[in-house]
Amino acid sequence: MPIALVQKAVTRMALRPTLLNVSLSATVFLCLPAAIPGQTLPHADDTDASAGRLSEPFHSATYLEATLSNGRQPNWNHGRLAHLTGNRTAGSLSVEVYDRDGKHVMDARIWLPEVREVFLIDAIPLQGGGVLASGHASTDGGIVGFVAKTDDYGNVIAAAKTETLLPTRGCEQPDGTVWVFGRDLQKENANDGSYSLLRQYRFETGLLHSYLSRDSVALRTKAAAGGGGPQGSYLNCGKNIVSLYLNQTDEFVQVDAAKESLQRWKMDMSPITSGKVTGLGVTESGRIYASLYALKADDTKVHGLFELQAELGKTSGKWLPVAGTLNSHREREIVTQNTFWRLWGIEGENLVIGRQYDPSFAWVRVVH
Repeated sequence: MPIALVQKAVTRMALRPTLLNVSLSATVFLCLPAAIPGQTLPHADDTDASAGRLSEPFHSATYLEATLSNGRQPNWNHGRLAHLTGNRTAGSLSVEVYDRDGKHVMDARIWLPEVREVFLIDAIPLQGGGVLASGHASTDGGIVGFVAKTDDYGNVIAAAKTETLLPTRGCEQPDGTVWVFGRDLQKENANDGSYSLLRQYRFETGLLHSYLSRDSVALRTKAAAGGGGPQGSYLNCGKNIVSLYLNQTDEFVQVDAAKESLQRWKMDMSPITSGKVTGLGVTESGRIYASLYALKADDTKVHGLFELQAELGKTSGKWLPVAGTLNSHREREIVTQNTFWRLWGIEGENLVIGRQYDPSFAWVRVVH
C-alpha cells in the first residue's frame, strides 16, 4: 500500500490513515485518496485550562515496515516497538521488534507445546529485552488462552495458560508478575457474566488475583475489547499501579497491586464528543496521557492529545487538553504541517507521537 510522502509545503492534502477496528488483533491503516482541495476547518480550540503544550521534537524515527506492512497496530514500550506479523504456524516469525532509531533488532517466535496454531492478539517489548505476547491457541481439545514471555533472542522462556479467558492485552510489572485483560467467550456465548476481566499471573505459580467482574462492566457481548479502535482497550503496568482504559464504556480503571484494591472512573467525553482513545501511556512521574479521535456525522475528523485526570475517591474523570494539539478537518481538506495525530507511547517523561501526513514517530515533552 503506498504511503503519503513527506512534503516541504506548509500545507498538505489530508490523506490521514483512518483507524478501523476489524478484528481482535488488527487495526487497519487505510489510506484514502484525496481529490479536491478544500479549506482548513477552524481548529477545535483548547479551553482556558490546559495540560501544558508540546515541545519541539528532539528525536524522530520511521517504522514503515511496522506500521504499513499488514495494518496491525504496533505497540511502543520501554524504548522499543513491537509489531505482530500475523503468522500462526510453528517456527514462523511472530513478532518483530525495533529500537528507538527504527532499527530492526529482534524477531520472536511464539509457540507452545501441543498446539496446532497460535493467534497473537497483543505483544509488547519488555524492560531488559524480550517481548510479552498474549492471545489464544488452537489445540485438539479446543481453544485455550495464554500469555508468553521471550528472552532477548525471541525464544519463549515462560508461558501461562489462561484457559477460557482469551487475553486481548497484556503487560508485566517490575516484580515479574504479568497482567492480562480479556474475555471468556464461552461464558459470553452463554450470557454468563460471572468471571473477571482483569487477572494477575505469575509464570511459576499461575493465577494470583482477579479483578473487574464482567457483570459490572457494560461491554458489548459480540465485540471483544482488544487492540485499538472504538472497541479497544489499553493496559499499562507500573511499579505499583496497573491502569486499564475501556473504549467501549469510556471507563478508566486502576488497580493498586500492593493493596489489592481497584477504583473506576467514568470519563467525561465532552472535550471530544463520541471520542475514543487511540493511544495511552503513563510517564515515570505518573501523569497519564492519551490521544483521542472522533468521526462526526458530517465526516469531520477530530484529533487531540489530553492528560487524563482521575482523583481518588471520585467516580468520574476528565480530559485536560494539551494546548495546540486539538484539531479538526474533513476528508480531502488541507491539514497544516505538524498537525497532531496520535500518541504511540511514552518513554520516561517523553511522549512518542505521530503527526498527520508524516510517517515518522516524533519524541516530544509536555511543557508546563
